[in-house]
Amino acid sequence: MTSLKVQCPCGQKFAFDAEPVNGRLPSPVECPACGKDATQAANEQLAALAAPAAPPPPAPKRSRKGLLLGIGIAALLLLIAAAGLVYWLFQPEIKPGPAPARPERVVGIGVIVSRDPESGQYVVRRTFPNSPAANAGIAAGLVLYKVDGALVETNTIGQLSRLLVGPVGTKVVLELVDPQAGTTNQMELVREPFENKSK
Repeated sequence: MTSLKVQCPCGQKFAFDAEPVNGRLPSPVECPACGKDATQAANEQLAALAAPAAPPPPAPKRSRKGLLLGIGIAALLLLIAAAGLVYWLFQPEIKPGPAPARPERVVGIGVIVSRDPESGQYVVRRTFPNSPAANAGIAAGLVLYKVDGALVETNTIGQLSRLLVGPVGTKVVLELVDPQAGTTNQMELVREPFENKSK
């Protein structure tokens, strides 16, 4: 049995059950309100119910050109990877060159300083033997506070180095703090050449 719902041109809606024969009603059907024949509308509804569902659209076919392009790109990437591997395996060993020779004599005041990580101050670490700094009695542990009247804490180590170096015979004024004694000393040094051997 098939349940059908039909609407007559007069506006009346009605439902009934029928056993179709060859996809059509076995007998005529009339509208219960106006008596008009509703067989054709019912048969159209049966035909719509019996119509097979539309098949899904076929999957798009990949063009031969697109397939060849994909294969070409994959082959190119494989070739690049293989070339990189060959280069990595057979590249010549690069040996480091000799270290640059240290100059035997340098010009300056002969003091090595570094920034203390906790205080941020520049502290004397070593002096060169027979340098102006060593001859003036500058010892490790002193804090370099000023160079030619300029505070050194605000300078980088590179900027400080440029303040300390200079031509032979030029003068530089250092202000040093002794943290142990709590004293500050100012001294004038003359830049001179000395042996490049620190102690």
